Order: sequence, then C-alpha cells, then structure tokens
Amino acid sequence: MKIGKTLDLYAPGGSCDTGWGTLGPADIPLGSIGLPSTLAVAAVERTGDWSHSKAVVTLEDGAKLTLYASMLSPGIVVETSTDRLRLFAGQHERFVTHDDKGKMRIHGHMSGNPAPRSTIPPAHLAIRQGERVRVCATSGAIGTPPADHPWALAWWGRGSHFLKTDCPVAGTGHHADACLADFPLLLVFSKAPKSIGPTADGAFEFVFQEPSASIVVLPFPGTGLIVSQAGVAEGKRNVLTHGAPVADASATQRWAVDFPNTIAESITRDFVPAALAYPLSVRESFHYDPNLDTAHFIEKVTFLQLGAGGKRLGGVPPVAAIVVEQGGRVQASPKGERLMTVTDFGPLGLAADTDTARWWVSGLGAYISPPKAPQATDNAPPALVAELDAQVKKMLEAGRLAPWVYADNIPISAARGEYYWGEPGEALYLLAQLYPIVKKEQQAALLECMADIRKAFPPETTPLMPPDKGARRGGYDVGPCHVSKTIADERGKRVSLFALYGLERYYALSGTRPTAEEWEACKKVIASAFEEQGWATMYHLGHPNRFLPWEGANPAEREQLRKEHGATESWRGDRPAAVVNANRRFSGAIGAIRLARLMGDKEAEQNAWWLFARAAVLRFAMGKMAQWRYQAGIVKLPPKPDWFWAWRGRGPQNWCGDLETMDWSKPEHDVQQVIELAPDRVELGHWAGVMGDKWTQLCTVEPVAFRYLTPELAAFLRDHLKAECAAYADRIAWNQPTWYASFAPALLGYEHNMNHPSDAFEHFMARSWILGERPEQLEKWIDVPWLERGDLFYLNKLAEAVRRYGQ
Repeated sequence: MKIGKTLDLYAPGGSCDTGWGTLGPADIPLGSIGLPSTLAVAAVERTGDWSHSKAVVTLEDGAKLTLYASMLSPGIVVETSTDRLRLFAGQHERFVTHDDKGKMRIHGHMSGNPAPRSTIPPAHLAIRQGERVRVCATSGAIGTPPADHPWALAWWGRGSHFLKTDCPVAGTGHHADACLADFPLLLVFSKAPKSIGPTADGAFEFVFQEPSASIVVLPFPGTGLIVSQAGVAEGKRNVLTHGAPVADASATQRWAVDFPNTIAESITRDFVPAALAYPLSVRESFHYDPNLDTAHFIEKVTFLQLGAGGKRLGGVPPVAAIVVEQGGRVQASPKGERLMTVTDFGPLGLAADTDTARWWVSGLGAYISPPKAPQATDNAPPALVAELDAQVKKMLEAGRLAPWVYADNIPISAARGEYYWGEPGEALYLLAQLYPIVKKEQQAALLECMADIRKAFPPETTPLMPPDKGARRGGYDVGPCHVSKTIADERGKRVSLFALYGLERYYALSGTRPTAEEWEACKKVIASAFEEQGWATMYHLGHPNRFLPWEGANPAEREQLRKEHGATESWRGDRPAAVVNANRRFSGAIGAIRLARLMGDKEAEQNAWWLFARAAVLRFAMGKMAQWRYQAGIVKLPPKPDWFWAWRGRGPQNWCGDLETMDWSKPEHDVQQVIELAPDRVELGHWAGVMGDKWTQLCTVEPVAFRYLTPELAAFLRDHLKAECAAYADRIAWNQPTWYASFAPALLGYEHNMNHPSDAFEHFMARSWILGERPEQLEKWIDVPWLERGDLFYLNKLAEAVRRYGQ
C-alpha cells in the first residue's frame, strides 16, 4: 500500500470488467480520507506484522494522520493529531449514473462507457438523538451525535455509484441479476465531534472539541475495507460481486424515512462497544502433543482502546473458524459470540470478553508416517511391467536429464507453458515414487540418479535447476531458449518449503542424513515459511513485515520486494493459485517434520508441526470455502440451475474455456477452488494460470485442486474432502471425457492449444489415491508419453497402475 496525504477507501470484491490493460480484480471507491491541509507530506512511517499494519503520515507542520488496519477486524482506525478529519473526499469513478428521468446507466471498460469521475459522498447520515435516530441528508445541515452515542451511519441509497450481484462466480462482467448496491459505513468516534459538515469538494469534515481523535470506519455489517493512495489502483470494478452487506440500495433508501430501531439498537449494544476496543494485533503460541496427537494454539490479542465501554472480541483465525463450523477436527474455546463475523476469510469474533482464545486440531499424526511400501506386483499385466522397465531403462541410460521446457502456444508465444521438474525437490519426489516399484537391479541406479541431483542442485538452496544442465528429453521438449522469463523471475529467487518433501524422501531411501551445514540451510527454509504467513488467512503475505497489498507499493518498493523475497504482483506465494500453494505447503511441512526427527532437532520439529497444523487447517478450509460462502450469505444459488452454461454460451466470454455444468441447483454443485487468498480478498474459480502476469495468466492454465498431489496429501483429502474431490474430478471428466489423453485439445482458459501434461497426471493420481479407481481402469488412462525418455508423469502413471494391481 502506498500512503500519501490522502487515503482512498475501497470496498473489496467485484468482477473483472477492467479492460485488457489490467485483466484482474479491482475495487469500488468509497472516497478519500485526509487532513484539511494544503501542506506537503514530510514523512511516512509504516510498521506492522502478520496481523496488522500501522501507517503514520506527517505533514510539514507536524500534523499527523495515522491509520491502523488489522486482519482481526473488518474495519480500520483513522486518527488525527489535529481537531479535524475529512472523509469521502475527492473525485472518483462512478460506475452507475442516472439521467434526469432517473434511468440508470452502467459504466465500465467492457460496457463501452468509461466511468466518469465525480465526488461520491454518501447521501444520508444517521445519528442518535435522544431516544430516536435522526437521518440527515448530507447535502444540507448535519447534526452531531451525543457523547453517550458516539456513532454515525453513512450510506448512499439510490445515489449509489455501483452495482451488486450475488452471483457465485467472480470475474464474469455484467450480470442480468445485478442491482443497485449500497455499502453502509458505521463511523464510531473515540470522542463525539462538535460538528459535521459538507465541504466544497464533497467531503465530510469532522471537527472535534480538542486535538487528537480517532474514527473507526466499519462496514455495517462488516466484510472489509481496503485503503490505498488516491489514483494508484487501476481498473476499478463496476460490479461488486462478493461481500457487500446490502443486496439492494432500495432497502437502504427506505432508511431515510423509516430508520429501523433494530439497527440502532444493534449499533449501540454490539457494534460500538466492539469498535471502541479495536483488536489490533495477535501473538500466537503453539505446542504439538505427540501423546494426544493434538496441535494446540493460543491466540493473545492486543487491543487499541479508543474509548470507555469497549468490549473485547478476540478469536481464532477466520480460516480456522470455517473448519470449526464445517465439522473438521478443530475445536475452539471459548466459543463465545459472533459479532461482525462474516468476512471472505471466515467468521470473526468467536470469543468475547477476553484477549485470549484457544483452539486445537487433532488426528494429524497419521499423515506424518512414512508411506507404506507397496506389495508384490505379480498381479500386474506383463506388458505394463515391461513398459515400465523399458521407460526406466531409457531414463537411466541418459544420465542427468534437464528439466522439461513445455510450451503450449508455439510459435505464437513461447512465454506460455510450464517448466516441469525444475525444482530439485520435486524431481526427487517423483523419482522416489518409482523406487519401490522398479526392478531391484534398477533401484541402485535410480538412487544414484537421485544422489546426483541432490549433490549438484541441493534442494534446500536451489530454487530451480537450469534448463541447459543435462540431456534433453526428446519428443515435445522445446529446449532452454523458450524458458519464460516470467517463470524464472517468479520461481527462481527463493526455495519453497515444498523442496523439503522431496529431499526427505531421498534421505529415507538412501539411509543418509543432512550434514550440519545442510540442516542449517533447511531450517532457513522453514523460517522463511514462517515469515510468509498471515494470521487471518493462514496463507502467504508475500512480505514478512506487513500485509499491505502490492498494488500500493511504489516502483522502488516493488523492485526491492522482488530482490529480497521473490514477491510477485499478487503476492500469492510460490504459484499463482492459492490452493496449489496450500498443497505444496502441506507436503513441504511433512518433509520438514520428518527431517527434524531425522536430525533429532526437537525445536525445529515443533516449528515444522506449527506449519503443518496450519497448512492442514488451511487446506480443509479451502475445500469447504465454496459451500461455506452460501451458508454465510456471501453468495446465493442462481435462480436457474443451468445459468452457468447459459451465461457461457451467450455471454461476453463465450470463447473462454471453463468447467461448465448444466446443474447448479445445490451449493455442492459449486466446485470452485480458492485461486487467490490475498490479505484483502478471496477469489474462487475453476482453474488458474501457471504464471502471474495478467493476460498470460489466463492463457496458460491448469486445473488446480490436485496440483502437486502427494500420497500424504491425497490421504488427507480422501479422509476429509473426498466428496468435494470427487465432484471436481467428475466435473473435469464431464467437460472433457478424454481428459487423460496426451496432446488433448485445451479445455480451460483463453488462448492456448493443449491441456498441460500435468493436468492428466494429477487427475490420474487423484483418481487412484483419493477416489480408489480400479487398476484396470487406471491402465486404460495411462495413454502415451509426451517425451522420448524421462517423462516422469508417464513413468509415475505406469508405476501407480502396477502398484495398484499389487493391492
């Protein structure tokens, strides 16, 4: 976030009607916050951690504007060192306008009507006066709240400048069911202002009796706010698709003449006390008890006390709260109240009147145990075993093989494709899967191949193996000249936790262990994974010291983030899709635990368990996220079961490939996965790109639920999310019955030629490991290799079919 003299306020969520230049989500502007001063900014100081951020803007005369934003609250705190503060100021995009006859017109990039800029102040402001609520039109005289009711509620009504839809799919442009929306904002004052008045530029100016006052700006009821510098964010959305608290502005318009007493009572009784004890940050402690197989978490919250009567509302991370609600192996104490609860990440405020909450998750120890050795494979068809032997022989005879450079849009765009088996840890994992299946005489050579990778490209210090160090694999291998710079930039600067999974598999087979120096490097990888985490999302933050979004960073900050942390524009982690990163983190933490046990390092093992318990909770929550959104009221079932097919067939994006369905009549028919889990939003979709640069992100894509599947992750998904996995796999098969075929025409995305080789492989393994498909059927799905030698996907499909015949 880039902070200037004014701060822009946004409502999160929306469609991707942002034009070809941005091709991604933006937000609805709600106006600017600032000090009524013409002086320049003298300094900006920012601090923060995994749960909050603080920014202090100092003007030339010493006046300060301070912002507190916390992942424990949907609102923000704005503090002035003077006796004045302005809200809702500035010129902003207006996505909806009305003509003289009241006819509504929609604006936006894809609509062909650029959004005009104007002031966008709320039309109404409600304050408490005595036993009643007074509603003021903001174009005229505005009253002031009494000291014992220090709040005001602002809303737009029919003067709103944006639309809303409860459509469960984001990024779908205009919707026939969109309606004029509202985003009421509750303003809670640390001390009641002595006057509130409009300014010439459309702002509200709040004047206090004395300097130093704070305002909590809180969505009512809350789903979250975003703050950025004016003019920084590009391509604002013109349809707010997720999370707006009011579906229809006509409902809030009625408040102007008949303000509900129930709302006033709820604000006074619940929201004001909670806002005056603003939950600023949280410190988490952890312990894994192996005797009970239980991971214990304690959350200690620090509150910003803004006034008398504040009511503390702590709680567990919202993502963990989803697991509590969905019946996972997570329990919390105290369960307490639910106030201001629904955010895109999950419920907030599960524990009341305490600064400490405890929660625990049990039953994870089974996933740490080493995979069982396969039984005899005498039952496998001889031709299948012979093909496996022949393919392994060709791979071993070739010696060291270079990673596979796959391109799916040659000769149009060599930047679109994948870089398979470039991570040494992933290569070790896929080779380790072959070891117990191949002939005894091949196992020694296979182990030598793994040892060569481990020595030449240490997984704990090597993010990517180079494309020109090793023999080419032949077949559909375009060579090192086509390696995308995007992939090199995003993946080549830091080692992922996932690397430790394959590394541990190598040590388990070789009977060796890391040296002291190598183990120190492994512990640095574990420490780096800790630094990346966010408290509320249990996911990557992208920067270890703050959860501020990338979009607000200035060019110098962005370059520094790239150099130091390998951060990408979305700060999504190792890969663009959140669920893919969750899969990798789950298995990587397992590798870290096993390595720590191998080294006898109890402290490192506890830290690795901390990562693993969080990873397991996150992955479960991701599997339930689509259905939870219906229960939480964030989205609703469409009126017609075939709406998605009809929209794809006739809508503006009918040329885009997706996982269509003829029946969307139940929440479980929504098989969307968590694609983005940023500090300010959750985005769901059926697929995601493998690179993060805008258009290419949409044109080189893959299904995401099973990417980087390992036996341990598959066991977890089978135990806890089997129905969801089956629904996703069946949706793929319904859309493309030949999903298993090599060189199959592209099913998903915008502009590319073929399904990625990993698509069929991961789906194949999911069918075997999670859904328990028969070996005879698996054998039919193997198809042909993409490469002349060393096709690790093909080899592992062969080995898995042989293994299953032995069961």
